[in-house]
Amino acid sequence: MTELTAEKVRELLDYDQATGLFNWRVDVARNRKAGQLAGSLSTQGYVVITINGRTYKAHRLAWVHFYGHWPTSILDHINQNRSDNRIVNLRLADPIINGKNRKPNKGREGLTGATFVQSRQRWVASIMVDKRRVHLGSFITHQEAVKAYAAAKEKFHAIG
Repeated sequence: MTELTAEKVRELLDYDQATGLFNWRVDVARNRKAGQLAGSLSTQGYVVITINGRTYKAHRLAWVHFYGHWPTSILDHINQNRSDNRIVNLRLADPIINGKNRKPNKGREGLTGATFVQSRQRWVASIMVDKRRVHLGSFITHQEAVKAYAAAKEKFHAIG
């Protein structure tokens, strides 16, 4: 199977770079008519569009449509919203930058970087830096632990 070209993408889809949305330019199926919004939301939160039986992530199609070639590395959604496919929200990234720009995992209480340790009756804060967990301390309140995590995130995970 040959790779989808930028010309074919542009022939089939209109891309609005201000909104990041695609519309079909031509009728491609009974339920996909010219002018209709293209794509659907995947369970992972990405917009996906099926062309010739193959499903493509819309952010990759946006890159092809806008720049005329497939991305050479990972495409990162700068604002972390996987369905926001505006070209200004997309950038090429290596795995390190992409990983640093992920939404943080939330602890049991919904607090980033802080876990309550029942046996100690304290909040413990930690952060991952270069594949190693760095202990930030233990705290009486969850606010203190989250504050320590936020400071460490600023220091170790600054993007730019």
